[in-house]
Amino acid sequence: MPVTTAEPKGARKFTYVFSLLLLAQALGAYAIGPVPIPWFAQTGVVALFFWLFARRQVRLFPGFSVVMVFLIWAIGTTLTNMMLEDYSLYLPPKATTPYLVYVGLRFINLLSFASAVGVTYWLLQRNQANLLIRNLTIIGGIVALYAGYVYVAQLKGWPELPRTRVGTSGEEQLTVFTYAFHRAMGSFREPSHLAQWLVLPIFMSLSIKGWRGLVASLLMGAMMLLSGSLTGILSTMVGLLGAAAFNVRRLIPEIKKISRILVPLAVASVIFSLMVSRNIEGTTNLVEVIWTRIAPVLTEKGAESTNRDYVYKYMEENPAPVWGYGLGHSNLLFSRANQLDATASFLNLYINVAYSLGVVGLLMLALLLAFPFYLYIVTRSRTGRPRVFFLLGAYLAWLLIYFVHSEELNIHFGIIYAMAVYFFGLRDWRGIMEEKESASF
Repeated sequence: MPVTTAEPKGARKFTYVFSLLLLAQALGAYAIGPVPIPWFAQTGVVALFFWLFARRQVRLFPGFSVVMVFLIWAIGTTLTNMMLEDYSLYLPPKATTPYLVYVGLRFINLLSFASAVGVTYWLLQRNQANLLIRNLTIIGGIVALYAGYVYVAQLKGWPELPRTRVGTSGEEQLTVFTYAFHRAMGSFREPSHLAQWLVLPIFMSLSIKGWRGLVASLLMGAMMLLSGSLTGILSTMVGLLGAAAFNVRRLIPEIKKISRILVPLAVASVIFSLMVSRNIEGTTNLVEVIWTRIAPVLTEKGAESTNRDYVYKYMEENPAPVWGYGLGHSNLLFSRANQLDATASFLNLYINVAYSLGVVGLLMLALLLAFPFYLYIVTRSRTGRPRVFFLLGAYLAWLLIYFVHSEELNIHFGIIYAMAVYFFGLRDWRGIMEEKESASF
C-alpha cells in the first residue's frame, strides 16, 4: 500500500469539518428542538462521505466489501420482517420516536459507522493522520474540561447548559447517580457514556510525545475515573495489556510504551481523590469501589449477579434466530418480553446483531472485526511503532465495550477501524518518519 507524503488541496479543510462533527457528537445531553445534536453529527458524517463519493475522491477501503454485504443483509432482513409482521405494535409506551423513525435511526447509526470508516481512510491516504490525531486529542481535552466544570457545578449549584434531551429511560435526565461518590457525566446523559466516548481520544493522546499529549491524557483520565464507569476504566486497561500481549516477543519496548501512562494515571488519581474527598459520604478508594462490582461476577453467579441478568435470561428463553428479526425489531421484541415501558437495549453489540441479523449476520460481523487482526499479524509494519501500539489498544478496548455496554457500531469505532486497516496494513513506512508518527500540537 503506497504512503502519501503530499497533502492534497482541501484535505485539511475536510479534517476540520470532520473534527467539528466529532465534537458535536459529544453533546449527547442536548437537542435542538426535538432532534438530539448527536443525530446531526451522524447525519453530517454520512453526508460528508457521500459528498466525497459523489466527487469520485473515495477509494474503497480494505474490508469495504464485508461492510457492504453486512449493510445489504441488514436492509434485506429488516425489510423482509417488516412485510411479514407489524412491529410498530410492539413499540413501548415511552418510546421517544415513531416506529419508522426508530428503525431509520438504526440504519443511520450503521451508515455513520461505514461513513466514518470511509472518511477517515480518505483523510489518512491524504497525510492527515497527525492533524486528525491532534484534533481528537484537543476535542477530548475540551470534553474533559467541561466534564470537570459540570462535576463541580452539580455539587456547588453553579449554572450549566440546560439539558434539553430526554434521559435514557424516556423521562427527564438524571444528574445524580447512585454510587460511592458523585460521578462525572459532562455533556452526556450518563457517566458511562462519557467514559465510553473518552476511550478513543485517550489512546490517541498517549501516542503523542511531549507535555501537551500528557496534559490531555491526564485530564481525560481524571474524568474517566470520576465517571466511575467500570466499562471505561477496565476497557482501557484491557486494551493496553492486550496490546502488550500481542507484542510479547518485544516485551521490554512494550513495557516502555505502557509506562507512558504511569504519570498521567498517577496525576489523574490525585485529581480524582481531591475532588471525591469533598463528598464526605463517599470514598476515595476507587479500587475498592470497582472491586465491589467485580467480585460478585467472579465469585458468585457470574453475569447473573450484574444488572445485565435480564439480558441473559431473555437469551436462555429465546434462542437467537438464524436469519434475524431486523434492526430495531429485536429490541422491540426484547422490550415486550420484559414488559418495559421504554425501549430496551441489549447493551451488547454481539447479542444485538445475533437477534437483529441472526447467526448469519453475526458471522459477517466476526469477519469484519477479525480483518484488522489479520492485517496486524501478516505485516511487519507494527514493530516498534507507538502509534500502532496504542491504536491496537483502542481497538481491543472497544471490542470489550461492545461486549458489556454498547450495542451498535458507531462513529468512534469507525475511526479506529479505518486507522487499524490503514496502519496495520502498511508494509512501507518510508513516507512516515518516527518523529512525524507522534503528532504534536
